[in-house]
Amino acid sequence: MTDRIEGKYDAIILQERTFNEADVMVTALTADIGHQTFIARGLKKEKSRLRGLIAPFSECRLQLVAGKGLPVLTGADLIDAHDAIRNNYRYSVAALYICDLFHQMTVENEPNAGRYELLRDGLALLPTVRAWQWILYMEWALLKDAGFAADLDRCSVCGERLPGYREAPVAGADGEFIHKDCQEDGAGASLPVAAFAYLQYLDRADLRHLGHILLTEPARRQVYDYLGQRYQYILDFPLASRQSVRHLFASPSLDK
Repeated sequence: MTDRIEGKYDAIILQERTFNEADVMVTALTADIGHQTFIARGLKKEKSRLRGLIAPFSECRLQLVAGKGLPVLTGADLIDAHDAIRNNYRYSVAALYICDLFHQMTVENEPNAGRYELLRDGLALLPTVRAWQWILYMEWALLKDAGFAADLDRCSVCGERLPGYREAPVAGADGEFIHKDCQEDGAGASLPVAAFAYLQYLDRADLRHLGHILLTEPARRQVYDYLGQRYQYILDFPLASRQSVRHLFASPSLDK
């Protein structure tokens, strides 16, 4: 590990898992040195002064030093525990999933300040909207940031403009959109107009209005399933945690 790892870094905790009896292996997204995995010594001990600070989706200022293998955490200051998320079951499930998604979509040791800001600003937004709205917004925003968002304006086969609000296009197996006339037999399925229009809204989202744009349960599931198809196409491994948030799209009572 190079000396550059030594220093203080603003970070958002993405995951933590047991390393041995007392220590924890932590992954975090930093603004300066990208996705990092490090060891938090003694974090599982009751007397650890860092216990409660190092937890998924907490924002902290980490003090890291180079270790023999992985970097080692020597100190941390809490920036934001996101208590409004942590004290709400639906928000917590959504935040844990999105942190897991960022973990898989972010290259280790590659600085990406924009990716860090996207997650930081997204976590600040979550308590102001419905959990399902936030998940769809964050999934699409991450696809755009990574350069994997489908073109919502032009057919990926012929290059002509898509019909937009008049008629929903076909989503191919790779998640790219095409005209129905460009569809090969058995390839892709039509996305309902309401679901496609919501994707267009997310693509140009004014976050001040995100919480006011509602979808019926079938439409929100259709957008969710489409985004899942897109991520399945680009991720090396399926994201099992995505199934844990599916129930957030089911019942109108969860809109509250």
